[in-house]
Amino acid sequence: MILNNEEWREKASCKKIGPKIFFADNENSNESKKNVKLAKSICVKCNVRPECLNYALNEQIPFGIWGGFSSRERNALIKKLKLDNYSAIVKNIINQPIKTKEKI
Repeated sequence: MILNNEEWREKASCKKIGPKIFFADNENSNESKKNVKLAKSICVKCNVRPECLNYALNEQIPFGIWGGFSSRERNALIKKLKLDNYSAIVKNIINQPIKTKEKI
């Protein structure tokens, strides 16, 4: 069951963590690469990861780590799946391991 927008945001593991690690200023810096790895490690333990990824895919958010996926990874999913609503497939995707080594 996917929660509505307000419900999942209140339960997100990242809520108490600043946005800096989820939104890189300079994707090529060593600090940003470390932040991506840290952000994904937080996402993998989050109970609302499917809702987060679903939100980012449906809104086509072009930046940041959402549901454990970088913008490049989400864009690849969007191009591959070509769907208007992603909630039906998010649960299957979410069971895949998160990559912690981001190629930038």
